[in-house]
Amino acid sequence: MYRVSVIMPVYNNEGTLEIAVESILNQTMPGIELILINDGSTDRSAQICDTYAKKEPLLVEVIHQKHQGFISALNKGLMNSSGKYIYFASPTDRFDQRLIESNVNLAQEKDVDVVVFGFSTTNGNSPEIDYHLPRMPLITSQYEFRNHFRNFYHFYPFEIFNKIYKRDYLMNNRLKFQKYSSLSERFFNLKVFKNLSSVAFNRGMYLQRIEYNHLASSTVDHYFDMHRIFIQELQKMIQYWGYGIDYMDLVAEESYQLVYNELRKVTGQSNPLTYVEKIEHMTVILNHEEIRVNAENFDLLKDKAMINRPLLRQVQNRNAKGAIDLFIRKNESKTMTDKMKSFMLKLFD
Repeated sequence: MYRVSVIMPVYNNEGTLEIAVESILNQTMPGIELILINDGSTDRSAQICDTYAKKEPLLVEVIHQKHQGFISALNKGLMNSSGKYIYFASPTDRFDQRLIESNVNLAQEKDVDVVVFGFSTTNGNSPEIDYHLPRMPLITSQYEFRNHFRNFYHFYPFEIFNKIYKRDYLMNNRLKFQKYSSLSERFFNLKVFKNLSSVAFNRGMYLQRIEYNHLASSTVDHYFDMHRIFIQELQKMIQYWGYGIDYMDLVAEESYQLVYNELRKVTGQSNPLTYVEKIEHMTVILNHEEIRVNAENFDLLKDKAMINRPLLRQVQNRNAKGAIDLFIRKNESKTMTDKMKSFMLKLFD
């Protein structure tokens, strides 16, 4: 048995794949298997995968499949894994050579089912680097995890790229990814959290992500429905824990993010809707029964910056036009700020 199975779905990633694979193969810990799932790539990704399989046949396994999507690839890799621990790696990230060793040693030392670690991000359009470090204590019981969930929630709880999982925990709880499009990782981690009792946090930074802003207006309705279902499942989980009242602010936060994402999409430059159609769309969203109920708890979102307070009020009052106008002004202000930052960086470069 391998100590760690690194599962990397691949789809048309020829530009970043070699760097990602090399940084996994150069890990300081031995006993790693790298499972590359080529999900029907049409570029050179398949050939790159096969090259590494030939170069490192004891470490690299390649699985070729017809294009079935990111989630299918994750499940295929999980089904074929044999390591004691699982790490789901992105072919667009860069991994510190100590990522596996540091986090697996921590998992073994503390005997936990999940390890959460730090990372950095850069925006594709900016040279600035943001650093993200978890600030949580060691958790060794279900009571501690559920009692600290609010703090945990505020550090990328539903992502998979910043976590290492004990494989036995996933298998014993029959956990796999469901086909919920871009929200599959969220649903997966909800299932992980339901009965989780041990988590360790590593404040080191072990990977670098490059993030881009995507405005996919064509998926507005689909994303809204999936996120709405996710909020329902989140409510079920915290009620199952007996924390329904305690974590009403987290449900309100998710509802706010749902509305915020809808506003971001309908006001995006690539969105084809007219101004009137945008208002009509957001009127339907703001009058949705679940949104109206959860918006009543937006007053619990005390951590929201003052700049978002007027937007919260417009949403609570179900004023679609006011919310859209505020969001447009916010976007214009951010664009001006970004241009000024870029100008100053070039000036003093």
